[in-house]
Amino acid sequence: EENRRLSEEIPTLATLLSRAGYRTEAVVGGGNVAGELGFDQGFELYAGSADAEDMFRQAHQVLDRVTGDERPFFVFLHTYEVHDPYVPREEYARMYVDPDYAGDIIGSQDELIELAGGEEYWQQYNAYWSRVDPQSAADAQHLRDLYDAEIRFTDEALAAFIRRLEDEGLFEDTIVVVLSDHGEEFFEHGAVLHNTLYQEVLQVPLVFLLPAELGIDAGQRIGEIVRLIDVKPTLLEFAGVEPPEHLQGRSLVPLMRGAREEARLVFSERIKGERRFALQMGRWKYIRKPGGEELYDLERDPGEQHNVAAENEPVLRDLRHQVGQLLQRNEGLARELQAGEVFDLDQETREQLEALGYLGQP
Repeated sequence: EENRRLSEEIPTLATLLSRAGYRTEAVVGGGNVAGELGFDQGFELYAGSADAEDMFRQAHQVLDRVTGDERPFFVFLHTYEVHDPYVPREEYARMYVDPDYAGDIIGSQDELIELAGGEEYWQQYNAYWSRVDPQSAADAQHLRDLYDAEIRFTDEALAAFIRRLEDEGLFEDTIVVVLSDHGEEFFEHGAVLHNTLYQEVLQVPLVFLLPAELGIDAGQRIGEIVRLIDVKPTLLEFAGVEPPEHLQGRSLVPLMRGAREEARLVFSERIKGERRFALQMGRWKYIRKPGGEELYDLERDPGEQHNVAAENEPVLRDLRHQVGQLLQRNEGLARELQAGEVFDLDQETREQLEALGYLGQP
């Protein structure tokens, strides 16, 4: 399978802000956002570490550099800390794990390496998940507890970074956005990890901390469904930068200011293995996968346990048609925009992707 860098014809947020005079730096966990893949476009410095503690140490060094710089800055921080296998640091595991848990799930990184026979991802993956009993409610809860412990570590590391912003006098003039690329399943639909298009995988946190001078009410929760593709045009609007014509997202600023808008179509796709598509429009959620089509009424069935496709054929046809139209538009856009350069992964990037489970065994 060929590898392509991100096309230079598709400017990143960093590229657009750099052109507008921003200082741009990133500290990332590598893997799918490795600089070699083109995600370093527009950044003056693109560094990183797979170790979350080291990543946040480097993030504080970024603040050392931007403090006192007259230019506005854009900093991108990224970590895989909340990622399987779930083996949190012991002090965080103690906060969440039931001390009476008597199952076989591996709870520490050292134990995992020992039982797996090394640090190679697929060795660890097989050792970890072979000890999970999918029929055990206690195991399902234990996985959630370990996952929560990893989230707690990341929360505290991010909080420390925000306190540094405050200490340096930068916080009141800085927009902070916190988000994730996907959630995880814990047997809600009979499996684990993030291989489906159900809500437990697709719903992610999206939090904006905004300077008071923007005049947007703090503490509000927007009930309308929004999308990660809406983040880029939102930040560009706040920065006063014109968005590229090809952007498919819509700024969230009107919603933040209390405007009522037409519901956004929320499209999701999984391309690893057999392609799967999902489309949410208001209360309705459509899924197309190799086994057929599913339709859920999220108002009545937020856990997506009852496929109501047979009883709602008009809704099914409409959403099926909407998916077809969207795929056509995407294919047209792909033809219009120049594809990125084909290249061979270097050994370091290949090892990063293998270590995260994105290459190697299916």
